[in-house]
Amino acid sequence: MDKDIVFIDTCIYRAENYYCEGNRINSFESLAKDGIISLISTEITKSEIISNLVNDTSFAFSQLYKKLTVLRNFYDKRFFVKKNKSVIFKEVQQIVKKHFSTTNTHVIGYDYCGDVENVFQKYFLEERQVQEGEKKNE
Repeated sequence: MDKDIVFIDTCIYRAENYYCEGNRINSFESLAKDGIISLISTEITKSEIISNLVNDTSFAFSQLYKKLTVLRNFYDKRFFVKKNKSVIFKEVQQIVKKHFSTTNTHVIGYDYCGDVENVFQKYFLEERQVQEGEKKNE
């Protein structure tokens, strides 16, 4: 019996809140760990997941920080230190790496479509290829 091959797009990760316990992503990962299905992804999708999870997490922490400011009057200020985006990035990279490796997800690299790795790395690092307002001339 051949295994089904499953590709999970970035929008599904976002809709399922990434790797939260009990969601459909975890169900697919469990099936992959048990050898029932094979998961496949691309380096681009993996980078999108990391980028989106970093941005979503940073935004959530900033919102939480704003909403909890009044509590700084009552509790130790150490609990209300803002999370640095580079720290969040490192943590997210480890989370995604762990999930991809423990499920033996086959990741298709950038080499399948030519020399685009540099372009996508700049994109996910939010380095702009054109000056602000010059997108139409790109």
